[in-house]
Amino acid sequence: MQNYSGEEGLQYHLQNRKADVGRYVILPGDPKRCKKIAAYFENPVLVADSREFVTY
Repeated sequence: MQNYSGEEGLQYHLQNRKADVGRYVILPGDPKRCKKIAAYFENPVLVADSREFVTY
């Protein structure tokens, strides 16, 4: 399979690796809500922001 991400292990549409995402995820209806939801986390870290995909 062709690697379009430029980096090994990155998913090209999400711009993150499997290890960057927890076992459980929250899927808000609007990507703009991600920052508001992350404000409730203890130590939020923005991992990736690619198109409509935002990962903390």
